[in-house]
Amino acid sequence: MLKRKYSDFSGRACRSEYWWYILFVNLLYIGLSIVGGVLTVFTGMIGAYLMIAIFIIALVGLLVPSIAVTVRRMHDLNVSGWWLILFLVLSLIPLINNLLVIGYIICFCLKGTSGPNKFGEDPLAANNQLVTDARQ
Repeated sequence: MLKRKYSDFSGRACRSEYWWYILFVNLLYIGLSIVGGVLTVFTGMIGAYLMIAIFIIALVGLLVPSIAVTVRRMHDLNVSGWWLILFLVLSLIPLINNLLVIGYIICFCLKGTSGPNKFGEDPLAANNQLVTDARQ
C-alpha cells in the first residue's frame, strides 16, 4: 500500500487504511528508537549520531506519504485536504494545539461519507463490491 500510494493525494482513504499506516509508522519509529538506544549504549556517541541520521532519513522519507494519507482521509470525510494547512498553522498556538489534536483524532475515527462524494468513490463500497463479485 505504501509503495502504491506513496504520493497519491487524490481519492479517499478509509479509516482502516489511515490507522494501519499510522500504526506502521509508529512501530517503525519505536523500533528505530530501541535500536538507537542499544547502539548508543554499545558505541557511545557515534551510534547516537548514526541513529539520529537514520531517524531523520526515515522522517523525511515518510513525510510525503503521511501527508498524502491524511489528505485522502480528509477526502473520505468530504473535507478538502487544504484544511490541513490551517490545522498545522493553528497547531502552533500553544493552548489551541491540544484541542486540535483531540478534534483531529475524533474526526479521523469517524466513518467516512457513505457512497461517492466530490473526491471519489466510497473505498468501502468498492471493497464490498469486490467481495460480492468474488462470492458469485
